[in-house]
Amino acid sequence: MELIATQFPNLEILELSYCKKITDAGMKHLALLKNLKMLDVSCCPLISDETIDTLVGLKKLEKLNMQGTSANSELIVSKLTQVKRFDFASVLLILANTN
Repeated sequence: MELIATQFPNLEILELSYCKKITDAGMKHLALLKNLKMLDVSCCPLISDETIDTLVGLKKLEKLNMQGTSANSELIVSKLTQVKRFDFASVLLILANTN
């Protein structure tokens, strides 16, 4: 994850689904990806609520798939206010822009 974040700092879309060895510690490197708009970490069982705090700093993140992780869906929605579309637990949630 560190290599991805340092070599591709302008990355906008990152697909990591089914990467079963990715951990919260590895996800911390994503904080460098300030232009990230879409992230898919579905079916990455080692990702937990700890990763949510890393994603809070990604202000351009609009779409997030955390289906199949151990992260709490209510916590994800409450903390990641910049995200407009969530996918988790076979549920799609699209938040309307209230501004």
